Amino acid sequence: MGKRLLYLAFSLFLLVPQVEASSDYMEAEAEYWKMMARRFPRKLAKRAEASPIDAIHYNVSVRIFPSEGYFTGRTELIFKSKVEGLKELTLYLDEASIEYVRDGDVDLTYSYIDSTGELVIDFGNLPEFPGRDEIDTLVISYEAGVPEYGRRVGAMISPKVTYFAWNLWYPFTGYRVERDRATLNIDITVPSGQTALTSGRLAEVVENPDSTVTFRWVLDFPIPGPASLTAAPYVKTSIPYEDISIDVYTFPGDEGHAQEIAEEVRDIIDFYSSMFYPYPFGKFAVAEIDEAYGGGYGAQSLLCLLEAFFRTGLTQRNVKILAHEAAHQWWGHMVGFKDLYAGGTWLNEGFAEYSCLLYLEHKYGKEVMLENLRENGDIYLNVGFANPVDDKAITDPEVFESPIYSAIVYRKGSYIHHMLRYVLGDSVYFKAMSTYAHELYGRLATVEDFQEICERVSGRDLDWFFDEWLRDTGALCYSLQDFYASREGGCSAKVRFFQGLEIETPMGKLTTKVFNMPVDVTFHMENEDVTRRMRVDSSVCERTFELGSKPVSVEVDKDGWLLKADVEYQFPLSSLQAEASERGVTLSWKGPKMGWVSGYNIYRKKTSEGEFRRVNPRPV
Repeated sequence: MGKRLLYLAFSLFLLVPQVEASSDYMEAEAEYWKMMARRFPRKLAKRAEASPIDAIHYNVSVRIFPSEGYFTGRTELIFKSKVEGLKELTLYLDEASIEYVRDGDVDLTYSYIDSTGELVIDFGNLPEFPGRDEIDTLVISYEAGVPEYGRRVGAMISPKVTYFAWNLWYPFTGYRVERDRATLNIDITVPSGQTALTSGRLAEVVENPDSTVTFRWVLDFPIPGPASLTAAPYVKTSIPYEDISIDVYTFPGDEGHAQEIAEEVRDIIDFYSSMFYPYPFGKFAVAEIDEAYGGGYGAQSLLCLLEAFFRTGLTQRNVKILAHEAAHQWWGHMVGFKDLYAGGTWLNEGFAEYSCLLYLEHKYGKEVMLENLRENGDIYLNVGFANPVDDKAITDPEVFESPIYSAIVYRKGSYIHHMLRYVLGDSVYFKAMSTYAHELYGRLATVEDFQEICERVSGRDLDWFFDEWLRDTGALCYSLQDFYASREGGCSAKVRFFQGLEIETPMGKLTTKVFNMPVDVTFHMENEDVTRRMRVDSSVCERTFELGSKPVSVEVDKDGWLLKADVEYQFPLSSLQAEASERGVTLSWKGPKMGWVSGYNIYRKKTSEGEFRRVNPRPV
């Protein structure tokens, strides 16, 4: 056989596994935030309209009739007017029949819109409108039932259990810009034999002569959203924690795992307190609610979790759910968010989701944490990155309109934290998180507040990071070329990255974005791995590294710090061997030390000037 030169090129394809979303607590919370976005002002013009009042304090009294499926309520709202001459005020209350609205001894006119829960109050009956900075009090008497939103039940009234996880069971000012943080006194009257729970501390339990019992709760720490409520014939299991108790409330017969749940809560509180800020509230309660809710909800000092959680015990998945909901005591309640439509839910949910991953790292080790993080990343890549129509920036108000909202805010949102930790380093990242908790304690924060703290703690400008990951869409997508030149005593390795690629997705062709990120490149040697970091900030970016020997293979982001789609390795691995025979050429090489390898494509050209043509019909 005559001599013939063969020019060969390889491309290596990595597959991101299809992962089915299985964390119901995320979907349940996502339903809540999307409901809030539907019901409260979302258009830019209305978003700018802050509430005309500051809610200072609520006195709420409700009596629940579990067998009849309704409750009666009376709410006293103490507020300060922010405008001169307050003529009208809109509050929100679900499925209500209003008996009266009064200001002092004056009955006010009002209208109630069933479909939106808007209670529009007219102050025209007063001798004069409330003035700027004037303190005033409204009293609203009503009767209400339980609505349903979408496919999940946000509230229930029954003899088995009554709960209002996120439905509005007392008149509330709504999620607006510069929303309120108010204190509350809450009286809940239920049939004897039931226990009624809400946020705050229990001040008194009163046995009434009509076979009912009233639970009086006090919320001293101003709450930035509607309080939750749950009531049932609970069995209580408690353990002490410093100067408070950790209380687990289960349905009769479901208390078998209550002790271990309370002990896990104690460990979670200890972990978050050491990482971020000491736990600030007067109790910590975990309550069982009906399976119909479909998830979990973390109100201030009260977690509401579904039946399956209590009946299956502390599986790894249940520990994650518990740690996520517990994290909301820090992210959402201790530090609230100012604007729902400008990244506010990421300050809640992205923070809580990554915090629970940190707890998994603490409890089970780094690999378990990374396994859960990869699942989050893969879900976003499969339904978000590959679907630019529905993909939205986290700070874009339209994120609430996206059918993949939870994939963006929770899944990608947690990975953003992981990448920020990578960029800053562990010590600086955790100092920034602690500083954020301490400085924004009891306040409402913005994404800009968090960025400013990260920049101040790190001494670095982070506009590039927050602009790319919070204010824009997408994920990293790289193609890589690597070249090697042997020299005496070692090897020079040139690595060339490409971005802005045109790739095929299930939705069609997509041109990926050019990001500015540091990237770890690992060279796998025969006896060791060498990792070097380089900046990839343009469509084509290359760097040469001096190594002690020629690598067997090269790998991008070996430790999984980056949210990235498939990495395309364009050139053959350095271990490629070619052996000629009468039948042709036999190629052999060592596989890379990475997962998800689908196969290799082989390209051939017969002359140096010729074109490469693929010789295999499918990856080999």
